[in-house]
Amino acid sequence: MLLYHHVGRFARPARQLGLYCHADAFARQMAYLARSPLTVVSLDRALAAITGQAPLSTPSVVLTFDDGFEDFREYAWPVLRAHGFPATMFAVADRLGARADWLTSPSAGDDRLMDAATLRALADDGLDVGAHSATHPRLSRLSPAKRDAEIADARNRLQDALGRPVKHFAYPYGDYDADVRNRVAAAGFASALTCIRDRAERAANAYEIPREGISYKDGRLRYAYKTRWRHNRRR
Repeated sequence: MLLYHHVGRFARPARQLGLYCHADAFARQMAYLARSPLTVVSLDRALAAITGQAPLSTPSVVLTFDDGFEDFREYAWPVLRAHGFPATMFAVADRLGARADWLTSPSAGDDRLMDAATLRALADDGLDVGAHSATHPRLSRLSPAKRDAEIADARNRLQDALGRPVKHFAYPYGDYDADVRNRVAAAGFASALTCIRDRAERAANAYEIPREGISYKDGRLRYAYKTRWRHNRRR
């Protein structure tokens, strides 16, 4: 399961390379997946395999994108559509159409977030949209009431904005504890994704699913290594 943030055109970032993937590199990566033995599947399909309901018959990968940056619409979605690849975008419910105000250092890209109309149009075109909280805090540091607001309210607001169910959650910063995990489940989400680096099928449960982050520095060989061999070891 792969994790992207920004996909666009920008100079090499000075810091936080894990937030960026150059549009040209992204196009090469998707072309690589198209000709590789891997099958790109939806998060729903992967979850059915992870929970033992319907095992996958081929090595597979899921494409996920956090935050909902505006550059996704211009640079990532046309490439995904050209290949027929499903993807899930995790949006920050109270920041639609605003800027990513949680970023603590200058952004190398445009930090504008897609507005509700854009996100709804992409959802109508096949994009799966999940929740990435209401305001992108570190959930484990919040009071119980604020945890519920960030989790459940985000789901309700996104469902109202999109006019469709929002089934999946991704922890901002990958930050969570057992109580946060349980509240995500209680809010009605089917799954929650972490930033733990491992194979998704090794998830302890549906609310602690690992992902492999893709970085600006990932060239062809490193991308192949991350997608096919990095976590093949047995525990």
